[in-house]
Amino acid sequence: RDVLIEGNQLSITDGTGTGSFELGAAAGSVKVDVLNTAGTVVDTVDLGAEGAGRQSFTWDAGKVTDAAGYTFKVNASTGGTAITATALMRDKVEAVNTSGSTLTLELARNGAVAYSKIKALN
Repeated sequence: RDVLIEGNQLSITDGTGTGSFELGAAAGSVKVDVLNTAGTVVDTVDLGAEGAGRQSFTWDAGKVTDAAGYTFKVNASTGGTAITATALMRDKVEAVNTSGSTLTLELARNGAVAYSKIKALN
């Protein structure tokens, strides 16, 4: 199974990058910058207007030779006013652990993460 947690790493599979984010309010303009490992913007995905809540996007990563290390930054606004956007990343659950009353998930890219930090289970 996969989960969504706060983070900005892109998931790249078969030439397509995917990411998610949560908007604090509806936005008239949402643009997602894709950054390489050096932090340089290599592309921008213009999503246009998006509603409040969880949103997803895809990016054509066909030219990417090394899928590791690509990140994204969400820029959302309405009428020149910035809208809060929280980046979400997908990670694979490798194990579930309990210690007392604490439930922890072992994730492929992020190690141990408290269940309370999980935004969605896919």
